[in-house]
Amino acid sequence: MSRLKIGAHAFQAVTNVGNRPTFGEASLLSSRTILDFEPIDMDETTPIELEFLLRLRGEIEWPSPEALKAQIFKDVARARRFFRWVG
Repeated sequence: MSRLKIGAHAFQAVTNVGNRPTFGEASLLSSRTILDFEPIDMDETTPIELEFLLRLRGEIEWPSPEALKAQIFKDVARARRFFRWVG
């Protein structure tokens, strides 16, 4: 789980930093799913900060993109429970 700060706004998120083994050739990537995102005004000078809070799981090679997508939905549900607990 992570917290993404964009300017004065903070968003709860699930962030992945890894090599994408499900999609073949290893390539380092960082991606995040922002929970309850609301569009905000920003430009190239808007500060962005990513804070890692808790690791959900290790990197896994899934048998298909659909299996990975199903796991991401589970990860998001777990993150929502976490954020409800911590406030």
